[in-house]
Amino acid sequence: MSTDDCVRLGIRFNIRSNEYTIDSLLTKEGVVELLEEYLRRQIGTGRDEREPIIKDAYNITLHWYPRDDRISSSYDTNNKGLRDGILLYVLGAEKK
Repeated sequence: MSTDDCVRLGIRFNIRSNEYTIDSLLTKEGVVELLEEYLRRQIGTGRDEREPIIKDAYNITLHWYPRDDRISSSYDTNNKGLRDGILLYVLGAEKK
C-alpha cells in the first residue's frame, strides 16, 4: 500500500515554546479523532526504555490507512513516551 492510500497528519513541535504546526488535509475535528484513536491504540504496548533524543523541535507523522483502519507512525524522538506526550499535548490544545 502506498502513502497515496492514506491520510497523513504531520506535527512539528517545539519543545522550548510548546508551539506546534500541523500539516494535514484533515479538519480540526479529524485531527482530534485521529490523535485520540492513535493514542488509544498505544495503551498496553509497554514502556519504551530508550533514551529520547534531546533537541528543540520534533517531527511526528501519523498515517491512517482507511482500507484496513491501520495507523502507522514515524517520529524522531527515539522514545515512544516522549512521542505520546507530545501527541497528548497537541490533542489537548486542539480540543480547546
